[in-house]
Amino acid sequence: MLVTGQSLEEYFKNALAGAFRRTAVQVTVNAEAYLVALLSEYARSENVFAGLAHGEKPALVLLWHRAQEASPSESLRILKHLGDTSLYTLGFFREAKNTQFLGADYYASWGETAYGSVASMVRAQAAMNAALYTELAERFLDLAQVLYCISQEAVSNAGDPVQLLELVELYKRTKDPKILEQLTHLGMAIAVNDDVT
Repeated sequence: MLVTGQSLEEYFKNALAGAFRRTAVQVTVNAEAYLVALLSEYARSENVFAGLAHGEKPALVLLWHRAQEASPSESLRILKHLGDTSLYTLGFFREAKNTQFLGADYYASWGETAYGSVASMVRAQAAMNAALYTELAERFLDLAQVLYCISQEAVSNAGDPVQLLELVELYKRTKDPKILEQLTHLGMAIAVNDDVT
């Protein structure tokens, strides 16, 4: 249940529309829907840096290696996850990644490669899916810029990102409605799900 009065999908669709306007990036309807679904999934903190199994956080190169040794259906799943993680990380954590040994180029390279591989794998199955992943691969840096624009909008609305993260973590621990109200006011769409452990 979403407390802000709109679903996560609606929230991210509106956020993407604003970011597309500000960046002048244009994508297909399918790519936009894909990004909305990706952002909605990654809105849950446990999905942001999730590996392929619960609690696993493998390096991107290890995911690539696993994909090369996996069955075609498992390889497709791994490569999609690799592309999604690279795109989200580069979009939302670009500044942090630029200060680390493995910078933005590392994530861009893996994301483009992963989405390109997915496009090749699904091309024989469905032209529409192949076109989507080809677009994600070819427009990877543009899409990362759109996500970065969304993250910067949230930061400018919220102030210090470390304090914002602390508020999110505090809300997760306490479920205090006043903290939720403050987060909502700062532009954070927080999903409430009592079944999550």
